[in-house]
Formats: sequence, structure tokens, C-alpha cells
Amino acid sequence: ESNLCFQCHGNSGVAVGGFTGRTASGAAGVNMDVASPIGGVYGHGASLAVTGIHSDTENAANLGAGKRHAECVDCHDPHAAKNGVHTAGSSGAGNAIIGAFGVVPTYSSTPWTAATTLTVKRIAGSADYEAYLCLKCHSTYSTQPASVTRNAKTYTPTDLAREFNPANLSGHNVMGKVWPKTTFGGISWTTPAAASWLKAPWTAASAVTCSDCHTGDMAKARGPHGSSAEFLIDPAYPTPWESAKGLDPDNSGNTSNYATVICSKCHAADYLNMNTAHHYDKHFRWQYYGGRCIACHVRVPHGWQRPRLIGYRSDPPNYASQGLNSMQQVGHNAGGGYSDRDCGTTGCDTHGTSVTPAW
Repeated sequence: ESNLCFQCHGNSGVAVGGFTGRTASGAAGVNMDVASPIGGVYGHGASLAVTGIHSDTENAANLGAGKRHAECVDCHDPHAAKNGVHTAGSSGAGNAIIGAFGVVPTYSSTPWTAATTLTVKRIAGSADYEAYLCLKCHSTYSTQPASVTRNAKTYTPTDLAREFNPANLSGHNVMGKVWPKTTFGGISWTTPAAASWLKAPWTAASAVTCSDCHTGDMAKARGPHGSSAEFLIDPAYPTPWESAKGLDPDNSGNTSNYATVICSKCHAADYLNMNTAHHYDKHFRWQYYGGRCIACHVRVPHGWQRPRLIGYRSDPPNYASQGLNSMQQVGHNAGGGYSDRDCGTTGCDTHGTSVTPAW
């Protein structure tokens, strides 16, 4: 089926699935080459090798074990799709996926729980979230494999419906939820009103889509077709998030490693700066797992059961941070714990100065 699509959405000289297509340009000079990114190192291209399985009336049983596939029509309805991409700052679906079927999750009010139901729905437009489309394969709707080995590395899939549960205490807003304030562990966690930690036009109330982070080369057809970066991350940000760290920050304040981390697509350089006076001194002190982001934050930063994506070493392997033991009333130097006195909106000190209000 992809060979048919590549006749118009191919790239001259690039053979995918035995067919060499031609380049086609859309409105306003948009490059419609899908063949190149889908043949990339990471992405949905590998699933094209699974043929003869897709059905126009398929359901979860057609997407489960032994039947997982990604035909073009799994994400695009060629009769209903329209020209155009999603609106930046919105979680709504773009015109390109109108008509494709996704699943709508229903949740309880309990944080970090799986969806109680996942209901099939044809995406009608921007009123539907783009994430609905992704959830039909990347949630408990279909039987996810226990692991996937690709490019000599093994990955364990996670349940995105659980990660994006609006009842969670932190996360990225792909389904209409922002986190202005919450209480956890006796601490009041408030998102800073000023968005100096974000790049314009992003604000603390902005919404995002899955394809804001997981997408291909912007010079080709947009969307999560394929990428040269792991986890189908935007190839303009190839530095793995898990390995991102500061370089001798107490002395040099070098943040160059962060420029090519996916976080930097939306978060300003100042997102590292929780408190100006203690910018490098606290967040990137080399003792704390080399100043890595995942010293404190979960390894899969979609959404989480604690505020600000804070993780512990005792969390499940897919999520476990590499530095924190637990949130307890001790400082960093007392066993690796984390407390409200460690960071705040008006000051920061790991050696005992309490901050009011705590963050």
C-alpha cells in the first residue's frame, strides 16, 4: 500500500519497499516527501515490512501481538484528509489525520492509573486531540510487545494513556490539562507565572502534540514518519535526553550540551535556571549524577505521578531517576533525598535554609 502512496509522496532516487517515487510539493512549497523519513533509522518505516494485515474495519485485535503494523492509511484517510498541519500551541489534530481512527480515553480521578475505557473514534478535526491517533497503538488498547529490539538496542513500550492521564500531577499537555498548582508531600507546587523558562510563543498554559517532539526532518513531509534520532525525536535535537548534562557547571556554567536536547525546542536556556543566584551551583553540580536531567526527573517525561516529573531511583525501570532516593525532609547531602528546602521561588540552599513558600 505504501508503494502506491510513494508515487506522489516519494523522493526521486530513494527506493523504499522496492519502489522509487518522485518528489511532490504541496501548497506554499511544503515538501511532501514521505519516503525519505519513513525509511529513516527510527520510526514507523520498519512496520511497512508487515504486509497483508491492515483492514479498513480493523480494531484492537488487528493491532496486537503478531499483527502490529503501520500502513499509511493507519494514520491517514485518503478520502477525508486535507492539506495543513496542526496549529502550534494546540493539542488538536491537524488536517492531515482527519478521518483516521483513534481511541478516546476515559479516566478515573486517580493519578497514574490506566484509562478505564478506550473508545474508538474517527478524528473529525482540531476538536479531537492528535494523541487519540497515537494511543490506538501506544496504549493498552492494543497488545503492546513486552520489548522491541531495533538498532541493537532493546526498548520496553509504555502505556501512553496512563502517562497522559489528566489526573496526573505533572506532564506535557497533549490532552487539555495544565498544572498551575497542586499539593504533594505536604508541599505546594506552583508553576511559575512568568514563562521565562519557555521560548516564545510558548507559555505555561500552552498545549502540545505528540508530533511537536516526535517528528522528522522539517525539510520533508512533517509528522512522525521517521527520524535519524532515537525515539523518533525531531532530528534537529539529536542529543539523547537521558544523557544530557552540564559540563563542570560550578566553574564554567557551560550549557552547550542542552542546545540539541529535545527539551530545548520549547524550553528556553533559562529553564535550567530555577533560581538565578544558584543556577549552576545547584542544578548542575557534578556530584548529582553528573548534572544530568534524569538525576531528578523521570526517564520518560510524558506525564507522571509526582509534580514536575520528579522521579525516584525506586521507580519502575522505564521511569526511575538516577539520583533521588525519595522526597523526604533531608538535603541532598544527607543520603540523596529531596526536600522543599532544596529549591524555591525565592531562594535555594542545599544546606538548610528553608524557603517560604516552598515550590
